[in-house]
Amino acid sequence: MIPLDDARILAPMADYTDGAFRRLCKRHGADVLVTEMVPVQALLRSPRAREHLLPFEPWESPIGVQLSLGTPDVVDAAMALLADKGFDFVDLNAGCPMRTTVNGGCGAALLREPARLEEILRRMVKAAVAPVTVKVRSGWCDDEITVLEVAKRAEQAGVTAITVHPRTRDQMYRGKADWSWIGRVKELVGIPVVGNGDVQGEDDARRMRAETGCDAVMIGRAAVGNPWVFERTPAPLTDRERVLRTVTTARQHFEESLPLARSPRYAVVVFRKHLARYLKGIPHSREHRLELLGVTDPDALRRAFDTFEAEWREGSDAAQGR
Repeated sequence: MIPLDDARILAPMADYTDGAFRRLCKRHGADVLVTEMVPVQALLRSPRAREHLLPFEPWESPIGVQLSLGTPDVVDAAMALLADKGFDFVDLNAGCPMRTTVNGGCGAALLREPARLEEILRRMVKAAVAPVTVKVRSGWCDDEITVLEVAKRAEQAGVTAITVHPRTRDQMYRGKADWSWIGRVKELVGIPVVGNGDVQGEDDARRMRAETGCDAVMIGRAAVGNPWVFERTPAPLTDRERVLRTVTTARQHFEESLPLARSPRYAVVVFRKHLARYLKGIPHSREHRLELLGVTDPDALRRAFDTFEAEWREGSDAAQGR
């Protein structure tokens, strides 16, 4: 069983939730982890994709793998490939709004064909050696809200749980998530429902559970550069304490990401998108931000971290903008 009772779950995010980031979030309170979205076609065709996307450490458990696929015919091969990997559950992505995904009939495109989605889930449940879950959006657009039909079909297909991100595909990540759809799904189905969307911290997580009745809360974009979002009782920090914590955590994140990258230089380039989020909101950080985000060499990044950290530890005027 997946421990979903009041759990805080790290959302699957392509190009973000690699092993280094997952483990960082786990240390800061994430109860359940999910890999980044794995395209099944790449998984079946590319040994390199399998080596990069599937490995995880035993202590990351409970952890699921999220798959992107659009037809039932590839399900058996994908489930066979995953059979001995040790994942605690397998999740189907039926919500990704990106054009490259939906143009292939995957992700949010499945919301327009609930019967096809149900057939895929039935095949997954039959073939998988672990529980199957599904992550959906509220619909394709305001005129095509299919989440209730999709949720009922998913339950009938035998899935263990459903995650609802109550934005439409047309919304992408804009506007406000309509949590009322999470509540309506919870009233409709008898399986656990995970709420997702606009959760910026523990106060939001508690409010989502209270307003919707959802069993667990999934957090995605708010965790990037902010793994502390999973902490149930965050400690109040001064600006200096917050900056030093950020630098220490970002350093750790980067060093743990190095062995996972194809090259040290590539590791820096990939990490910069995380770094931009770590630096967001840090007072008077413009000069250091430009320096940190401009490096392409691991040692140069380390030296930039050293300078930034030293100024804040010493309480210099430059660091604090005085």
